Amino acid sequence: MAISAMRKLRKEAMEIKAEGDKVFLCCTLSEAKLLYRALFRTIDLQSGEIDEHNLIMPLQSFLHQKAVEQGVDISDHSRWEDFLDSPLLENFAENE
Repeated sequence: MAISAMRKLRKEAMEIKAEGDKVFLCCTLSEAKLLYRALFRTIDLQSGEIDEHNLIMPLQSFLHQKAVEQGVDISDHSRWEDFLDSPLLENFAENE
């Protein structure tokens, strides 16, 4: 991950808690989008496909719901991409 994106994530105070074997992540919508992009790129590069049982699917469902709530037509890939874009993602992409 790019240094500038890491610095911005730290400023937003992502919170991670553990209870037994479960880990709970509390983050902003922008951070969730960044996590989704990072997971998507990693999974896509490793296997070329996304398994429905993968970690990314619940996150994608959550982000789809948020996009629809904001009036985004998620069936239009360019609108979905626009929704996922954020200042954090721009910094991440610039420094890859």
